[in-house]
Amino acid sequence: THSFIWNKFWVFKDSKKSKNIKSELSLFYLVAGSGLILNTSISTFIFSISKNILTQTTSVNIGALCGLTAVVFWNFLGYKFIVFNK
Repeated sequence: THSFIWNKFWVFKDSKKSKNIKSELSLFYLVAGSGLILNTSISTFIFSISKNILTQTTSVNIGALCGLTAVVFWNFLGYKFIVFNK
């Protein structure tokens, strides 16, 4: 909820008279939930292909970094074009 408020009023500078707040909140949680699934999937995939080559700690860290990087872009673009589009 805190992230929704900051994104709505500061990052994307959306006015209070835009779309229905319930609709925006639902879309926001849909994008964020999809990002969570995407992050977990990418992290697990990268870990599983690199665990035989690198140490376990390094594989986990690289997987987490790849998942995080992808989801940062996913969330930003999803919020910009799906949730807070004008």
